[in-house]
Amino acid sequence: MHLVEFPLGGTVIEVSIPTSEDSGTAKMVARKAPLGSIYHHTCPYTPDVHSFMDQATGAGLQQIGAIPPRGGDTLVVGWLHPRSCLGMLIEVWNRPPGDDHYHVHPEL
Repeated sequence: MHLVEFPLGGTVIEVSIPTSEDSGTAKMVARKAPLGSIYHHTCPYTPDVHSFMDQATGAGLQQIGAIPPRGGDTLVVGWLHPRSCLGMLIEVWNRPPGDDHYHVHPEL
């Protein structure tokens, strides 16, 4: 996956470009491109991903995969399945917007 990020105030718009045809993103693009648009996911910030995911799964949203245990990693990312989020994949993380968030991708 190649990523291109566009900072916009406290938000980052990230463009994901599949590098193989068998990735989940590439399959979604192939399926939705004929519809005229593709929006892969949204990524809200929270200082406590564990509590956010506990609340989300408690409300019936479907978590994808597992997150590291509390206290281990500084960067924690959780995923919620589109079928339980009105068709939108949700990536929840604890990395706040800021200068250290943006990355340069020289290959693009």
